[in-house]
Amino acid sequence: MGHSRIASEIKEQIIHRIRTEGVTAAQAAREHAVSLPTVYAWLRRSVVLPSNTLQVNKLRRVRGWVSLGF
Repeated sequence: MGHSRIASEIKEQIIHRIRTEGVTAAQAAREHAVSLPTVYAWLRRSVVLPSNTLQVNKLRRVRGWVSLGF
């Protein structure tokens, strides 16, 4: 079973849904047939600004996320 690349538009859509629509990472991963660690990696890589770091920390508290390795 090989790995297929996910289009950047789909990655952006998944990240957007998690951050703005309240979709859980697990739910988004299931809906798009992507592994949960992959979704977490995309979220981690998409964090660039301090305000995004604060947002991720808030999501960790609210959703009980484990450390994302920052």
